[in-house]
Amino acid sequence: MKLRNFNYIVFFTFFALLSVYPYVFTFMLGLPSDKVMGILSLLLFAGLLVFSKGKVQSMPTFLALYSFFQSFVWFFFFLIHSDSTYLTRVFYVLLTLTILYVLVKTRSLFSFVRYHNGFIAIQAVLGAIAFVLIFIGVLPLITVFSNTFGHDIYFYGLTCTTVALDNVIRVAGFFDEPGALAAWGIYTLVFNKLFFDDRRIELSILICLLTTLSAAFFIQALLYLLFFYGSSIKGKRAKNFVAISIFLAVIVMAVFSSMRDNWVIARYTTERFQDGEIKSMRYQLAEEAKKTFISNPFFGIGAKKMDEGTYMGDNPYETLAKDGMVGTIVSYIPLLFLLLKYRKREMVAAIIVLSAGYLQRPFHMNLIHCLFLYLLCLMCYFKYEKTALYKKQII
Repeated sequence: MKLRNFNYIVFFTFFALLSVYPYVFTFMLGLPSDKVMGILSLLLFAGLLVFSKGKVQSMPTFLALYSFFQSFVWFFFFLIHSDSTYLTRVFYVLLTLTILYVLVKTRSLFSFVRYHNGFIAIQAVLGAIAFVLIFIGVLPLITVFSNTFGHDIYFYGLTCTTVALDNVIRVAGFFDEPGALAAWGIYTLVFNKLFFDDRRIELSILICLLTTLSAAFFIQALLYLLFFYGSSIKGKRAKNFVAISIFLAVIVMAVFSSMRDNWVIARYTTERFQDGEIKSMRYQLAEEAKKTFISNPFFGIGAKKMDEGTYMGDNPYETLAKDGMVGTIVSYIPLLFLLLKYRKREMVAAIIVLSAGYLQRPFHMNLIHCLFLYLLCLMCYFKYEKTALYKKQII
């Protein structure tokens, strides 16, 4: 891997990503609002695009067409809902495209993703260490601060969390809540498997993110192992699948057995899977969102109205209730495109694993989500259609 662009391009990309939601640095360090940081990032990357050396390598036509179409639809939603948050979505699309063009122009695309994978893995490992140290009572709380929604975030130096009960925490890394770290850990697993296949990253995330106590992570991790390793009954993959599965099972059983009398652990693990079903508050939220969707099936009620009413997010019907069938299809077109364009087993597996996550944590228009959904399309394009360029960038 070439590091010649790390000092400024990769660094600035991390700066743009870490300075906005769902990372907590903006609250921890008292940074300006996401809007201000987003505008600064756009100006920064616009300047880098103009003044950086090199030329933009071939970009997929689909990405340009989709970004234009998506921006057009969000502007249409701005008009019909009188909701300025849809203009914010257009802004994030523009910012994402600008960042991608700079990364491609400076040949930093794969370097950034590799470093980001490592950054997520580091958060997972530090979080697991913190989980153990807090459980045995040797890692103190450093400070508490609040996010935009008024929720307390507890900072322990090695990790943050919004759930700290007795001597147990749900690890959140430097995200705003544990589920976010779990979700982006799964994204990292998929990116790593598709493009780098680094076993250290894979094992770090599969083992250490168990401390998020996220039911969704348990399910997606199982699907990941099943689809990426379980289909082979012979050879190295089958052996890896069996070895990793046994290793994880032993660790989970040992941890849960030693902590079975802890009510916090039980609440977020075994009690969620009792009586042959997954128990979660999201089912109640889904019922409310479903009713809202049925009453507004095509264009939803709008993002602002959704936020101002009774909370009914983070469930399979959230996007449908908010943006209707039209907005939901527009949000997830890249996944459908990848599924139809690159009909490969690994791509089908990736889409299934990611889609399972979207059922409980739907697509939210923020920089990290927009950036990595576009990155997935762009990197698959390089891997499957520009193989020579792909090989140069991952070495």
